[in-house]
Amino acid sequence: MDSQASDNALAERAAAGDDQAFAVLVRRHKERLYRLLRHRRARSGRDPSHRRAEDQGPGTGGRQHPLFPAPDHRPA
Repeated sequence: MDSQASDNALAERAAAGDDQAFAVLVRRHKERLYRLLRHRRARSGRDPSHRRAEDQGPGTGGRQHPLFPAPDHRPA
């Protein structure tokens, strides 16, 4: 089964409520999803590198996003 057919089958299973199929799709395409998110933010006039507080992780009043962890900006 080629990659596209596999993705289509996973998408159908995910649409039917299969959480594992959805997780596999997200893992396979997380880089593309991240690029799309940055592009959408840039088109809306927002700083594409800006992260909301809930995506920042501990100590910032929010939780770290599981797919797009915030970079560590602490000095070395």
